[in-house]
Amino acid sequence: RHVQPEGRRREHRCSELQARQAIAQGPGLAQKVRDAVPAKVTIFEQRRHQCLSAAGWRNIQLALVVKKDLNPIAEPLQTEHMRREAHPARPMVRTGKLPVKARVNAVSAHSETLATRPIRCSGARIDIGRRGGPVEEPCVEPVPADDEACRGRFIRTFGRKAFRRPLTDSEFVRYEALFRSEAERENEFLAGARIIVETFLQSPKFLFYARPSLGKRFGKPDPYQAAARLSYFLWNTIPDDALLDAAGSGGLDTSEGIEQAVRRMLRDPRAREAMHRFLAQWMRFDRIESIVRDRRIYPEFSAELVDSMLEETRRLFDDVAWGNRDFMDIFRSDYGFVSTSLSQLYGLPAPEGEFDRAEFSPETERAGLLGQATFLTVTSKPTETSPTERGKFIREHFLCQIVPPPPPGLDATLPSLSDEKPITKRERLKVHLSNQACVGCHRLVDPIGFGFEKFDAIGRFRETEKLTIFPTMDERRRKVKTKPTEYSLAIDTSGYIQGLEGAEFASPRELGQILADDPTCRKCVVKQLFRYALGRPEHEADRPSIDRAVERFEASRFRFEELIISIATSESFLGGPS
Repeated sequence: RHVQPEGRRREHRCSELQARQAIAQGPGLAQKVRDAVPAKVTIFEQRRHQCLSAAGWRNIQLALVVKKDLNPIAEPLQTEHMRREAHPARPMVRTGKLPVKARVNAVSAHSETLATRPIRCSGARIDIGRRGGPVEEPCVEPVPADDEACRGRFIRTFGRKAFRRPLTDSEFVRYEALFRSEAERENEFLAGARIIVETFLQSPKFLFYARPSLGKRFGKPDPYQAAARLSYFLWNTIPDDALLDAAGSGGLDTSEGIEQAVRRMLRDPRAREAMHRFLAQWMRFDRIESIVRDRRIYPEFSAELVDSMLEETRRLFDDVAWGNRDFMDIFRSDYGFVSTSLSQLYGLPAPEGEFDRAEFSPETERAGLLGQATFLTVTSKPTETSPTERGKFIREHFLCQIVPPPPPGLDATLPSLSDEKPITKRERLKVHLSNQACVGCHRLVDPIGFGFEKFDAIGRFRETEKLTIFPTMDERRRKVKTKPTEYSLAIDTSGYIQGLEGAEFASPRELGQILADDPTCRKCVVKQLFRYALGRPEHEADRPSIDRAVERFEASRFRFEELIISIATSESFLGGPS
C-alpha cells in the first residue's frame, strides 16, 4: 500500500524462483515485491501473467492493498490471519512452498469469479471486492457481447473501485477497447468482463498505493488520494461509494469536510477492526501468536490461553478508546476482562460470563496493559522472565525511545545456574552493569524490567522466584543428578526509569500510573498512531502536525477519537512532508 513506484520500477519480469522466494519470506513481503513483481504489466500483449501463482498473487494483493505486513510501529510482521486468507487450504507462507499445480494464470480463477457475479447476479445489488461494500449492478442478463451501455457501466463501476478514483478518459478508452476486442473474439460479454477484471487486478494503480509527491510543500490534497488514505487508515480497505462521492463533490476539499467524513467512518464497525490492527502492531501480537513455553514449567500454557490474553487486551482497548474515556486509563485501569482460563491464571474468581469485567484489588499489583498477561508474556523467554526485554519494550513502545542493539561480537551470556549457587535473575543481570560495553544501554532498560519480577513468563503472580535447575545429559549419563531441583528465592522488585524524575516504582500498577501522567508517554501514543496512519516513522517536517495532534489530544482530555481526527486532518497525513 505504501510502496512508492516512482523511480523504483524494474522493467523485467520476475522468474518463478524469484516469486517463490519473495512469498516464502513472509515478513517484509512488501519490500521483496519490488524486486519480484513486474512494475508494468503488458496485459494487452500477454494475457497470462506467469510470474506468480494464484495463491502467491493473492498474498501480494493482501500485503499491499490490505496493508497487513507493514508495521511502521516496529519491524514488518505477518499474521496467521493473512496466511490463512492467502490460501485457506495450505498455509504456504509459513512453509515457503508453492504447489506445482498452482503454476497457472495468476488471477484468472479469482478474476472470473469477480467478473461473473456482476453479470449473472439477479438481485439489485452485489458485492465487489473483499470488503468493498455493495454497489449498483451495472447490467442484467441476458447481455449481448456488443452491449455498449452495459460495457461502459461495468468498466467505470469496477474501475472506480479498483483504482479508488474515476477512470480518466484515456484509461476508459483503453479498457473499453480491450473489453470489446475480447468479447467479440469469444462472442461472449462475460469474456470481456473477465479480461477487464484481470487487467485491473494486475495494474500497478491497483496494487500500489503511491504517496503524494514528496517534492511539493504542503498544499491542497487530491480529494481521491485523501479518500484512499482515510479508508486504508480507518477501514483497512478501499473507499466506499459515499467517500468517493464526497471526494468528487468537493466534500473532502476542506478540513471540516474531512472531519465530517472521519466521524461518519468511525461509526462503522470496520473502524474498530482497523484500530485492532493498530493495537496488534503496537503491542506486538505477532510475537505472542508464535510464542512457545517450556511445558515442564508452564503446563497450563496453551493456544486457548493465548487467545484469551489477546482478547482481554482488545476489550480493554475498546473500553477506553470507544467509551469516551481518558485513553491514558489504558495504563492505569484497575480492572480487566477475564475468561475462565485467565481468572485461574490471575488467581481471581471465575467470571459469570466469558470476558466479564473483573476488578483488580491493590494486592494483585495489576493495572492496565502492563498488568496483563499479553505484555508480560510477549516480553519473556520460553523458560523465564526477561527484565531486559520488558524494559526495552516500555522504552520503545510507550516512550518512543530507541534502544540501540548490542555491539557486534559482544558476548551477552549470563552466568550459568548451578546447584552450588542459585541466584535470581536480577543478580545474574548485574553482569551487564559491570561490563562497560553493556552498561550504557542496560542501565536504561534493566531497572524498568526489575519492577515486573513478581510476574512470571506467562503473567502469573508469584511471591518468590521459583528456580528450576534440570540435570544435564552428562549428569544423567553419569547418574550424578537425575531429577530437577527447585529453589525459591526472594524477589527485589524496586525499579525506576532513568531520565524521568520521580519514576521509582515496584509494580506494574505503580508504573502504569507514572506513564499515564507522563507527557512523554502521552506524546508517544500520538506518535504510534501517526506511524500507523502514515505507514512510516515520523520525520522532522512532521513535527507541526504531531504537535497539533498532541495539543488536541490533551484538550479533549485524551479522547482517542479526537486523536484519530487530528491525525486524519493533519497536513502530513493528507499531503506528505517535503
